Amino acid sequence: MTDSRWTYNIYGLTLRVNRPLLDLPTRPDSEAPDIVLDCTVVTRTEGRPEASQRLYSSPGLSPNGQPYLQVWRHDSADDDHLYVEYTDGSGSAVFIANREGSVVRIAWTQT
Repeated sequence: MTDSRWTYNIYGLTLRVNRPLLDLPTRPDSEAPDIVLDCTVVTRTEGRPEASQRLYSSPGLSPNGQPYLQVWRHDSADDDHLYVEYTDGSGSAVFIANREGSVVRIAWTQT
């Protein structure tokens, strides 16, 4: 994550994010966060490891022929993550959460 960060308290959880979230009041950065969100705009979304197991694929397809939503799990000695991929046909986003759900990386394309 970058050095810039904002801390919020939402639904009883302390959330630390590397981008400001509109309409949420910030709080002092004095305690360890429950969840860390790493939001990054990229030219293309991060790929998941090939050995990932697909858990869900939405029946609806985006204009580019891809399912709107797919969920994958990757378990290995050094990489246990859940990948949630969303596309609307013109852009896409991937949410990558660690096993505990305490760190979520978010990457998306902008069109």
